[in-house]
Amino acid sequence: MSKRYLFICGCPRSGTSAMWRVLSQSPSVVIGNEWFAGRAEHLTRDLFQRDRFFAPEYSVDVGYDINTHIDTKDYVPLAKQRLAGARYVGDKIPYLYKHFNDFARRFQGATVVFMVRDVFDVAASYNRRQANHEDTDWTSGVTEAIRDWNDALTALTNVPAGIRVIPVHYQRFFDEGVASPLCNSLDGVRPEWICQALGRELRTTRQIASQPRDLTPRQINEIMETANLKAYRRLLSEHERVGWGLLPSGAYAR
Repeated sequence: MSKRYLFICGCPRSGTSAMWRVLSQSPSVVIGNEWFAGRAEHLTRDLFQRDRFFAPEYSVDVGYDINTHIDTKDYVPLAKQRLAGARYVGDKIPYLYKHFNDFARRFQGATVVFMVRDVFDVAASYNRRQANHEDTDWTSGVTEAIRDWNDALTALTNVPAGIRVIPVHYQRFFDEGVASPLCNSLDGVRPEWICQALGRELRTTRQIASQPRDLTPRQINEIMETANLKAYRRLLSEHERVGWGLLPSGAYAR
């Protein structure tokens, strides 16, 4: 079966991992969990051939051992079984949007699920991780959250020709359980698989949503002054008007 390429991206802390857990439940999808994030700028199609795909190079391609890590150790053997009959193969790479132009040239026709989340929730999540002294891999705070969020929004509103982008709003998808736009945009992925996987995620994501943001007045003011809220409101307004789902190339290009 001829494979299509499917990727997940978005500003960190916008739900890319939760979306990976949803899509990886479908037998029609075989998707890595940042297995080639280290090559985001130079992705090539040969990375997604069977032998290479299941052997990412530690510290070059990926930051963990996919065969022993708690998030993927059970998924790897399942993915190997599914690959031959899968319709989609790809990877979750949060910062892929930074390299959209090169990516679009190398992966013509690829589909990208682009996670979108409210900047205040993204900033609060950055803040919590920064405050967790046991999380030594994370050093970014509110200022970096705003920068990353603005960059992601700019990329989403200037999608190059050649790739199919499906924006998924975190709150609508995970808090409200609105899955139909994603189901309708992914050919060959049965809606019941997405809905079942989403149902398993809802409890966790709703618990996260109930957490207080704990942003200080200074941090809130920084967000209000430097986040591109005007572009975000325009994006939300347009999608509420036409419905969330597949985004035509250049739909929001200025």
